[in-house]
Amino acid sequence: MATSRKNSITDTKKSQKQKSERKEKCGKCNNLVLEDHKGIECEICEKWFHAECEDLESAEYEVLSRHTKGFLHWYCHICNDETSKLMKTVYAMQEKQFKTEMELHKISKDTSDKFTRVEDDLLTIKKELSQMNQKLEATSKTEKDIETQIESKLGSVAADVEQLNKAVDSAKLLAAEEQDKENRRCNVILYRVPESSQTAAEERAVDDKRFCTQLLTRLNMGLTDEDIKKVVRLGKKGQATEPRPLLLQFGSRLAKNYTMESLYKIPHMESKFKNVIVAHDMTKKERDDCKELVQEAKQKTLDDRSGEWVFVVRGPPGQMRIIQKRRNH
Repeated sequence: MATSRKNSITDTKKSQKQKSERKEKCGKCNNLVLEDHKGIECEICEKWFHAECEDLESAEYEVLSRHTKGFLHWYCHICNDETSKLMKTVYAMQEKQFKTEMELHKISKDTSDKFTRVEDDLLTIKKELSQMNQKLEATSKTEKDIETQIESKLGSVAADVEQLNKAVDSAKLLAAEEQDKENRRCNVILYRVPESSQTAAEERAVDDKRFCTQLLTRLNMGLTDEDIKKVVRLGKKGQATEPRPLLLQFGSRLAKNYTMESLYKIPHMESKFKNVIVAHDMTKKERDDCKELVQEAKQKTLDDRSGEWVFVVRGPPGQMRIIQKRRNH
């Protein structure tokens, strides 16, 4: 909201006078926004602008200046564009969260149905055993025949119990995998980040976080070191010739997704950052699935006799697929 609309017209002039004393510069033309200029402040970046630099008509400026209730908002062109992108990202995340919750609900229902079927089978077996005992009392079969029938039924019960145990184990593994995915939702892995030459582990950790903060600043997304929850090197120092991977944990999924969408800027940065590779933090199962897809893509590329196509793996964890691309000759 422009500062000139937060208060009464008298307070507006006072605010403009303070603005003049601070010598605020226009965020577009870089000239001073003086007391006698039509100036307006962006609610997001808090920079001042000349009304004419932001294509504000005089009538529009007067409406914004007289407004005091806070129902109207004004953002500069740059912040307005970034806010639109942010809202789209939030909506996409809400959609993805809803789909994930629906999938988990389906998994829970399927597991419950399996347990119910097993319980029903056990009740049926008990009923059959009871009926068999009643028939045994009324029949003249030999002891050997009776033992054979009982052993057959016990074997069937054992098979059902084994099936139940497998269903329980499968449900536990599935739940553990989903929990592991959830723990990694806000993480990314950075490769080829040079390691600090500091001897103390604490000082190396400070250097690693500084590098990550600088990278986020270069990506120009509005993120700061406050959006970083944790930075840690993976593996023991000195065991590999290449720099150890760097795990970066964000404070929210929004910050992570915004970063992944801005990775196309990295190749155009200075040499310090342009060779860095940023990837999702995947579970062991997701990594194994990714390796299988990569091997399949390599084989498809080798099998392409035309030499015009190359097959690569693209997509986030759980949605990876092989796509076909034309070679760059």
